[in-house]
Amino acid sequence: MTENKGLVYVKTNFVVLRAFSAILKEVTVIRLSFYYG
Repeated sequence: MTENKGLVYVKTNFVVLRAFSAILKEVTVIRLSFYYG
């Protein structure tokens, strides 16, 4: 039971991290196009 919860926690964190890095990448691209566009 505890192992299962831990796995779910890790998976959720991984998904959140992926989403956060994707958003960060989008913001960076927008900033770059704003500065150089």
